[in-house]
Amino acid sequence: MKTCPCPCGCKVVANNLEEKELFFGYRGKIIQSYCKKCRGPHKKIEYTESINPIFNTILHGKQFDFQKTVEYSLEIPKFDENGKYISHRMKKKLCDQYLKKKFQKPIDDFLELLNKHGIMIESEKFKELFCMYNFDVIDYNDNDFFDFKISLKNNKNHAKNQNNIFVIIKLYQKISETYMKVLSTKLQDSYAIIISLSNVNPLEFSYDHFQVCLLDLELLRSLLLYRMDKIPLNSIHELFSKSNKL
Repeated sequence: MKTCPCPCGCKVVANNLEEKELFFGYRGKIIQSYCKKCRGPHKKIEYTESINPIFNTILHGKQFDFQKTVEYSLEIPKFDENGKYISHRMKKKLCDQYLKKKFQKPIDDFLELLNKHGIMIESEKFKELFCMYNFDVIDYNDNDFFDFKISLKNNKNHAKNQNNIFVIIKLYQKISETYMKVLSTKLQDSYAIIISLSNVNPLEFSYDHFQVCLLDLELLRSLLLYRMDKIPLNSIHELFSKSNKL
C-alpha cells in the first residue's frame, strides 16, 4: 500500500500495482513519490492577492475531483475495443468527461435561473454548487442567521479558512454596514460567504473581505462556468481586477 505524502492532505492511497500506476505513475522503473494530482498542483491555480482568499478556496476545491472519479476510473479497462492500451492521460480525460456530463444539466439549469430577474432560488441549488467543488455541506436548521456551513475536509492542511465557512443567502435583501458589523461579531474567528443577486461586489462601504466574501451575480456565474471549464482561471483574475471586486 502507498499513500501520497503531499502536505495538501489528499491522502491518496494505492493498494495494488494497478492503482500505483493509475494514481502515482512511474519515473523509469521507480514509482513516483507524490500522486499525479499533487505534482505541481499550484501551477493550475495561482494564489494571488487579486482574488478574495475565500473565493480562492472555492476554486481550489476543484482540484479534488480525483476523489469523485476514483471509483469510475477503476471501471475503465486497460485496453479499448481495438486492443489499444488506455493510458493514464486518456483515463483522466474520460474521467473529466464523466464529471462534465454529470454536472452539465444542473449547471445549465442554474445558469438559466440566474437569467430570470427576481426569481427565488432554493438553498439546495447553492448547496449543490458547493458540492460540485468538493465541499461538505453541513445544515444549520436551528440557526436563523446562517443557512449552512461548508468545509473542504480533503485539504485540511492548506489554509485555516477552508473550515468553518458559513454561508448566508440574502438574494434580494440589502446588505447594510450595520449588518456586516453584526456578522463580524458573530463570526469571531470563522469565515462567511454571503450570496446575493441584488447587491454588487464591492459594497459601498468597507468591511473585512478576508473574513467575508460577497458572491454576487457575476461571481456566481463565473463559478458555474469555471466548473465546466467554459472560462479559464485568468478570466476570473481579470474579473476581480477590472471590477475591483473584494
